[in-house]
Amino acid sequence: MMASNQRTSVLFLANSEHGQTNIILAITHELLVRGDVDVHIGSFPALERRIDKLLADNASAYDGSFRSRIHFHPIRGPSNTDVFIRTGKRGAFHPPGYHGAVLGFQSLCEDIWGWTEEEYVDIYNCCVEIIKTVQPSVIAADFFFLQGRDAAYNTGYTAILINTTSLTHIVLGLQSQSAALWKYPL
Repeated sequence: MMASNQRTSVLFLANSEHGQTNIILAITHELLVRGDVDVHIGSFPALERRIDKLLADNASAYDGSFRSRIHFHPIRGPSNTDVFIRTGKRGAFHPPGYHGAVLGFQSLCEDIWGWTEEEYVDIYNCCVEIIKTVQPSVIAADFFFLQGRDAAYNTGYTAILINTTSLTHIVLGLQSQSAALWKYPL
C-alpha cells in the first residue's frame, strides 16, 4: 500500500505493438506534462525506443523532474509480434465469405495469443514481479495483454482496461437491422 507522503503512481502493463500502445503513450505524455504522477510502463523491450522518442520530442513540455518520474520495466519473453512471426504467416488473412471467416476464426487465438503455456506463465510472473516492485496506486492494462490483466487481478488490484477499439465498434454489431446506420446518429 502507498504511504501518504508518496506521490501517486500509475503502472501501465501492455503489449509493445504500436496500435496497442499509442493510447498509453498519449496518457503518459499528459501525466508527465501535469508533473504530479510517477509513470511506470511494463512492456516488452521494443517499446522502450518509442518511450525514449516521446521523451526526447517533448522534453520542453515537461518540468525538470520528468526523467525521475518515468520508469520502464522490461517484460521478459516473446512479444505478441514475436509470437505472430513464429506462425510463419504474413498476416491474419482468410478467404472471403462465411466459410473463409470460419477458417480465419479457427486460427485467430493462435495468431494473436500464441504463447506456449511456459511463455504465458513466465510473462505473467514477470508482470507480478513488476507490480510487487512498483506497488502502484493504480494499474492500467492493455485490454489485449492478458498476462498483465491476470497479474493485476491476482495481486489484488482492479486494473483499468485500456482498449484501442472504440465503443462504437463494439456496439454497432449489437443493433439489429442495421439500426446503427439509420436509427441513431453517430
